[in-house]
Amino acid sequence: MSTQRAQVRIAELGFKAAIGTFLGIAIALAIGRTYIRIILTHRITIDDGFFFLALTTLIAGTTTLYIDIPYLFIQQNVNPSTTVITPAFIQLLLRSLKIQSATDVLLSVTLFSVKFSFLFFFHGLLRRVRWLTVWWWCVLGMMVPLSVVFVCCIFIVCPYYDERVLIITIPVALLWRVRISLHRKLVLGGILSLSIFTMIVSIVRIAGADLPNGMIDSAWVNFWLQIEAAVAVII
Repeated sequence: MSTQRAQVRIAELGFKAAIGTFLGIAIALAIGRTYIRIILTHRITIDDGFFFLALTTLIAGTTTLYIDIPYLFIQQNVNPSTTVITPAFIQLLLRSLKIQSATDVLLSVTLFSVKFSFLFFFHGLLRRVRWLTVWWWCVLGMMVPLSVVFVCCIFIVCPYYDERVLIITIPVALLWRVRISLHRKLVLGGILSLSIFTMIVSIVRIAGADLPNGMIDSAWVNFWLQIEAAVAVII
């Protein structure tokens, strides 16, 4: 029993409370953001479209994750030496894997939708800076195939590369090389800080995925993936 308890690093109740809280904050801020955007600009832009896609897939991904929570914690309590593996238990695990795959795809789409929303938001600030505009197109050209590969190959995790580094170079350049208002600099600085925070969350998710017995902690991975996606939408 002690081995089983050591493997469960996130309590089921805390799991539900945390992802529900982050989803609620994301939805509330998204409503506020949309209202302010419509009041100020009276129009919807491309970056808004990607943002709405991110919010929709976040809600859908969190819903499927909620459905899968009981199965995730059943997996955590499996002890190969004592658990009786029956056909019904195998079917339960297969059902959980299907739900996890759907969750991973939806939340991955959330993350990439936010990244493309950032890209198109920055594009409006780069029109008078030719070299940054060229770099923007280069980043977009790299992001499109990367997003397709990463979303389609959800079981491939690369802990040594994060394409957000490419996107972060744009606000960094805007902050240090381009003359813009203090308000915009503060906004870009906030976006940059939160983007770095989501990268840290991603590192935590990947670094803590392996259990001492060599298995993958599915509850841990899915928990931090949802938190990462929710924080990305909140940004």
